[in-house]
Amino acid sequence: MNTTTRETVQPLLIDASTYRRFIGRYYLSALKAVSPERDNDVFELTLSDSSCDLTVIARHDQIADEVILEHTMIHVEVAALPTRVGTVRVCKNLTCAAASKRLGNSLSALPISQCPRPAVFQAFLVLYARIQSTLMRRFIDDVLLQPKIGISFLQCPASLRSHHAYVGGLIEHAVEVAWNVSGVHALTDIERDVAVVAALLHAVGKTRTLTAGATRTALGTLVEPELLTLEVCADALDNLEYHSPSLANQLRHIWTSGVFREHTCSQNHALLYDVLARSVKSSMVSQQSMAFLAEADIDTPTFA
Repeated sequence: MNTTTRETVQPLLIDASTYRRFIGRYYLSALKAVSPERDNDVFELTLSDSSCDLTVIARHDQIADEVILEHTMIHVEVAALPTRVGTVRVCKNLTCAAASKRLGNSLSALPISQCPRPAVFQAFLVLYARIQSTLMRRFIDDVLLQPKIGISFLQCPASLRSHHAYVGGLIEHAVEVAWNVSGVHALTDIERDVAVVAALLHAVGKTRTLTAGATRTALGTLVEPELLTLEVCADALDNLEYHSPSLANQLRHIWTSGVFREHTCSQNHALLYDVLARSVKSSMVSQQSMAFLAEADIDTPTFA
């Protein structure tokens, strides 16, 4: 389908108002009945992606036939219809998205409505967009587009009793650390990319050990989160290693050096680990995450 001002495929929701019709796969963050009569039930669906939320209208039979559920991915075809009270966007087609290993094809699929700290989420997207290496950006995609990982990453605390011990604290801590390492002048461009990716995902294992409700999961009572980071990133590391074994091994080294200190490493690898370790400690102690947002150019990146 040609992309025009009249119709398009998978636009960011912030741009959807410019189209008469669009088709896409989006996160359903809310579902609410707005009609009192069951036979004529009309539902409001709140779609969400990385840019914003958008409310669309669906009929009762569309919801019932597909058993549409909140907090799942759905396929929609939406048309803009003019009415006396303004333009209403209605679902022409609505289906459940088949179970998949990925939420979508890019980080635009991550729903900003599920992040309690949207400004930090925007800062995360800016840091992601500044990564020059296509391989390293793809690595983040492979990790965070896992359905059970991406949403938890937006919601989990970074700890239960110490630093960033609140909902959304994990992504805030990750952004703080990545912001710190991105400004280290001693790094080359590719080293900076590796350091930023390592920083953004250094605590991603906590998506398996902590919940948005600030409790430990059953697994979290048995295993330290640092030991789960490589497990969460296993498939992504395999994909990265196929294209660049060196980059994959640098990430493995950085994430395990704090746990297993007995082996030796090259000067470059030691530098990357040291940069990350210092930045993590700084974030844990200061927790002044909002300071950098005033200096950051916070715009929603354009996803390919």
